[in-house]
Amino acid sequence: MSAGTGTVSVDAVRIVDVLVAPDPVAALRRVTGWYVAAWGDRYPADQLAPTLDELARPGPPVVLVALDGDDAVVGTVAIDPDDVPDRGDLAPWLASLYVDAAWRRRGLGARLVDAVCARAAADGLTHLHLMTYDEDGLDGWYRRLGWAVVDRGVHAGRSMLLFTRSVKATKPPDHA
Repeated sequence: MSAGTGTVSVDAVRIVDVLVAPDPVAALRRVTGWYVAAWGDRYPADQLAPTLDELARPGPPVVLVALDGDDAVVGTVAIDPDDVPDRGDLAPWLASLYVDAAWRRRGLGARLVDAVCARAAADGLTHLHLMTYDEDGLDGWYRRLGWAVVDRGVHAGRSMLLFTRSVKATKPPDHA
């Protein structure tokens, strides 16, 4: 079943903790590849490559993956303890939201945001924060998903917006 053929609905996508994916090593390798391609010019490579051991510890970081009907990883989102290190007052962070190009503009990004918020609430968190660069043009999308701007700043030489959102306990994604 291919996303390109439209035979798999976004509703059929499962969102789980990368640790319980059918092949956690391959899933994390795919996610890390996306991270480096998307944000490698802004972050050192070692900050973009979480390990399974690191993810197995309680608390953030947490990496969730979206799996299609064939268990291929088609999206990801994370909870990061220090996405913007000089703004520790706003931690923890929704970070690394990424949807494979074939799955974009179908609602999967919003589902990933909801899933990570549910996971955060299940883990006892009350709020998440996020940072987006002005150049990415995502501020309106995040506002529609219930996020509120709390500050502006500069990160990695780029203008950014900082958002916050309370999280509510709903059914979290499967996790280890």
